[in-house]
Amino acid sequence: MRQPKFRGINKESGNWSYGFGWYETDYTDEFLKELKQPKQDAVLFTESSPIICNIDSMGQFTGLTDKEGKEIYEGDILLCERYDENEKYTVKFGQYKQDGSGGEYRGRPCIGWYAEWIERELTEEEEEYFAFIPEDFERTDSILSFENVTVIGNIHEN
Repeated sequence: MRQPKFRGINKESGNWSYGFGWYETDYTDEFLKELKQPKQDAVLFTESSPIICNIDSMGQFTGLTDKEGKEIYEGDILLCERYDENEKYTVKFGQYKQDGSGGEYRGRPCIGWYAEWIERELTEEEEEYFAFIPEDFERTDSILSFENVTVIGNIHEN
């Protein structure tokens, strides 16, 4: 069984730190005001010592790598090469609806790692194509195949 792996942006250095677990602090409202911050922090457990991280930056390693061998984390932005096009997706964890493959079968509710399409402006030809497809078609996709996926950034730095 593999050890869970997490990352977060170190509040002191501004760099990514990696660890094996984390928790959200439980500061009182008075202490948050004293610190002049609106949110709790994350404490990331590393091999050397606990590190205070920006809680919004915390993400878990999916256990998967892209075509270059780079680890894929929650919050990463993926460039997916498929159907002769390049589409961008954000990596998320939770409940999602797997698309119905163009209406050939009903979409199913799923839970786990998934990629959510990052909307972009469609070409006129794509607008015509999508006019016949349900609103939520291919907005989410399970993360099953990575031979055509590249990590190009993350939602915290891009």
